[in-house]
Amino acid sequence: MTHHPALHAVAAALTAAWLGCADVLPPAAPGEAPHALARAHDAWLRGDLTTTSAEAVAALAAPGASRAATDNAAALLERAWEAGDGALPAPWTLPAGVTSVRVSVIRKEEPDRVTHRLVVQGTLAAPDALDDLWVRSPEGMLLHRAAGLGAWTVEPEDGAWAFELESDEWDAPPPEGAYTVRFVPRGGAAVAEGVFPLTAQRASRSPRAQVLSGEALGTPGDVPATVGTAPVLAWEDFRTPEHRAWEARAVSALVMRRAESGWRTVWSTWVGAPARGNAPTSAQAQGLEPGRHWLIVTWTESRRYGPLTLARAARTAVPFEVER
Repeated sequence: MTHHPALHAVAAALTAAWLGCADVLPPAAPGEAPHALARAHDAWLRGDLTTTSAEAVAALAAPGASRAATDNAAALLERAWEAGDGALPAPWTLPAGVTSVRVSVIRKEEPDRVTHRLVVQGTLAAPDALDDLWVRSPEGMLLHRAAGLGAWTVEPEDGAWAFELESDEWDAPPPEGAYTVRFVPRGGAAVAEGVFPLTAQRASRSPRAQVLSGEALGTPGDVPATVGTAPVLAWEDFRTPEHRAWEARAVSALVMRRAESGWRTVWSTWVGAPARGNAPTSAQAQGLEPGRHWLIVTWTESRRYGPLTLARAARTAVPFEVER
């Protein structure tokens, strides 16, 4: 079916009016919006989330799309995610041997700086199931295992193999827009490639975290707290300003220290899907050795796009000293 420029203008206007708030879907001038965006709005008005999702992502990825068009597509995707209770279909699947994938944008706050990372992690049927994996943003390649762009690890976990491809730390978060991920299975057969939206995964704030020992309190920005071998670790029940009510939440807390072989986790806890107002906000570590440690608290807010989990991670790192 042929789409005319006026069709998009009508569909966008009707969508905004139906939602009752035109500012939710920034207007995209008919001459600027790709045909995919018009088809996405048409599908949304028909209640077709599958086509809405596919065409809105295609609009994000369209060469030469204007900022107005990509903002409009991203806002429509947000509404579609809400209608889908945090999950949208994708027109592609993972290759054989790859059983799960999570893409995370991590904001980490330390006492003296804020950094950002892009991380792809998941599970494999075998440790050598993938020959290569890469992720390209609208501005270029960000991760590429074969080219050494990002740190690659594979470790056994619960009868499977957990993999991670992690970027360096950046001063700014990765750009928003349509990303492409490519999986090259062992031997190069059945290469899988897909486009996904990374439009709402950047956190603007990180949680508060503290290390307590009796009445002593250490907070980010302070001189590192000096505590005993069993300190109480505390953090807030946190949501980023970008959090949506339909996003899944999880919190993890780690105590890490640097060893000759690199960083080592010496204590940890994790809680998935904490109830609103009932998330754990403290725990006591036991048997820590003397020396410098870091408390790492991460709140994760996630949604689904086809086979991917897309996560916004807000992390705080607090240094402290352990004495006997």
